[in-house]
Amino acid sequence: MNKLEVLSNTIKARDWEKLDSYIKGLNSNGFKSLQTEVRTKILPQYDNEMFWNSLSHLIIFKKQAFLACSVAVEGLAKNGTLDFNNEHVKALSDYLHANYPDAIIRIMNLMMPFLTNEKQVRDMFAAFDLDNRTRIAVLLTQHTPTNYYLLFEALAHQHEDKVLIKKCCMLLANRGDDMSLNMACILKEYFDISDVNIPKSIHIEQYELSHLERNKENFINALHGKRPKI
Repeated sequence: MNKLEVLSNTIKARDWEKLDSYIKGLNSNGFKSLQTEVRTKILPQYDNEMFWNSLSHLIIFKKQAFLACSVAVEGLAKNGTLDFNNEHVKALSDYLHANYPDAIIRIMNLMMPFLTNEKQVRDMFAAFDLDNRTRIAVLLTQHTPTNYYLLFEALAHQHEDKVLIKKCCMLLANRGDDMSLNMACILKEYFDISDVNIPKSIHIEQYELSHLERNKENFINALHGKRPKI
């Protein structure tokens, strides 16, 4: 049995004491190799429960070493079996909130590119108990229609914070792509941000703005430069 099989079997057996002892005995090169194997070969083969059980233990054991293994969520997200509602996610969330709250943002940023639908994003935010401003910061890292729709929702909860919304408008406009520029225009018009100079890439009448918040399809149509359906 090779080292990879031994390591995988140790994790499958949930023999955390043996795993911890094995990790502590590795030299620098061995530890780097272990990180790669866990991220690319071991975690991706597990089902949802085993994935979160293993990832939770590894991050709690050595946070800096194993945070990057969060990207192994890709397979579960793609095959539709990703579920944040379990005891291992809660244990990881509780631990990080109590000890390393900044690490939660890093995990979110690592996972976000691999989430495939709105439910997965919402469930992730709920499971890790993110406040609204942190959700906004994480949503701004991805340029997808679903993320922009969730960003619009989150900013609606901060509608009185014109400074924050203005910063979001400017960041989006500076990205340069059509959808981000359209998003910036939507925010400027919807939240009445007058003191920011953004090229008008789409035309939305005032009476049409309310239809963006009521209907996701209308919002995404606007992102693509189309008029809302009334």
